[in-house]
Amino acid sequence: MVISKGDDELLKLDGRRVWHFPRNDQGAYAGCYPADSAAAIAHLEAMRNQGAEYLAIPDTALWWLDHYDELNRHLMRHYRVVARESDSCLIFAL
Repeated sequence: MVISKGDDELLKLDGRRVWHFPRNDQGAYAGCYPADSAAAIAHLEAMRNQGAEYLAIPDTALWWLDHYDELNRHLMRHYRVVARESDSCLIFAL
């Protein structure tokens, strides 16, 4: 998954199946951000249960980690950072 604002270009990763985060039941960008950290965590875990293995946070979306502070703690507590590229992205293995 990649935190996006509906930008389909972010889903083009060398033929890998990539999902928007957040996404709706049809797989498209949900159209809005989660209301709070609890909603973001619930959506993350629902997507992980549906097969999501990674969460990529582009530099342009790193503000999520401040805004959704409980999500940030949840990610750091339960998952491992597998890539941190300055001026690019942060990736968690789920």
